[in-house]
Amino acid sequence: MCVCVCVCVCFLLSEDMQLWRSEFSPFIRRAQMRYCSKLIVVPLNVFRRMAESIGDPKGDLIFVVNAGRSGSTLVMKVAIFCS
Repeated sequence: MCVCVCVCVCFLLSEDMQLWRSEFSPFIRRAQMRYCSKLIVVPLNVFRRMAESIGDPKGDLIFVVNAGRSGSTLVMKVAIFCS
């Protein structure tokens, strides 16, 4: 799931899909788009109303959080260039 200023984007995947493994893609966001079975885009205000009407979850939740690009590729390129 990705939340930006105006929409919530949900990527539906099979339960056995482990996108954090590098064999799928070096970038998790690219893997989400490539391997999702459904893409759901909901306006943020509608998403909040839905969450309030559903209430607290009954089971366990798993959140996969990605900080995006950290700059490691650029650092490696600079290191290789300078060596």
